[in-house]
Amino acid sequence: MADSSSQKVMSDSRKIMFFGNVKEDSVKEIVNSLLDLEQKDPIKDILLYIDTYGGEVDGAMAIHETINTISCRVAGICIGKAMSAGSFILMSCTQGLRFMSPNSRIMMHEMAGGSWGCFSYVDNEITELRRLQELWLKLTVKYTKMNTTEAKKLLQQNSSYLTAQEAVERGIVDEVLSSNSQLRKKVNI
Repeated sequence: MADSSSQKVMSDSRKIMFFGNVKEDSVKEIVNSLLDLEQKDPIKDILLYIDTYGGEVDGAMAIHETINTISCRVAGICIGKAMSAGSFILMSCTQGLRFMSPNSRIMMHEMAGGSWGCFSYVDNEITELRRLQELWLKLTVKYTKMNTTEAKKLLQQNSSYLTAQEAVERGIVDEVLSSNSQLRKKVNI
């Protein structure tokens, strides 16, 4: 989506390509694209292709909130990798429409953060990080087949790498995508 002509083609086909890190600029582009596509046609589905190492928690939450408040169904397709915040965005897509290509992978872990300064500031940051971690865990349980204990164990490992089939087994995604015709049968674009 580097220039307006390629963005138009993607817009006409209702595809959003998310390659790179979850950071303020990319989040703004994704959220704007989701809202724009909903405005153009609130009935048709949107395809969100994901290949990311992850990034900012707040950005992932902004994309999550947008996916879950627009009227369009959002199909998430992991091609390559959906790591960290990227795995959260993928599992936030419409249940039944979360896919992975056969050789792609997911990586999940608990939140990380850092802070310095006076004690009260650091204490406040730790409290907020705990709150966000609990929300992340609660949403992971909501969107997957895992219970709280299973999800917590997976997130507390340093880095949990999952194959496409392992992600299906845990309910992080719904299907391993073997062909575009398989996708066309499920998605209304």
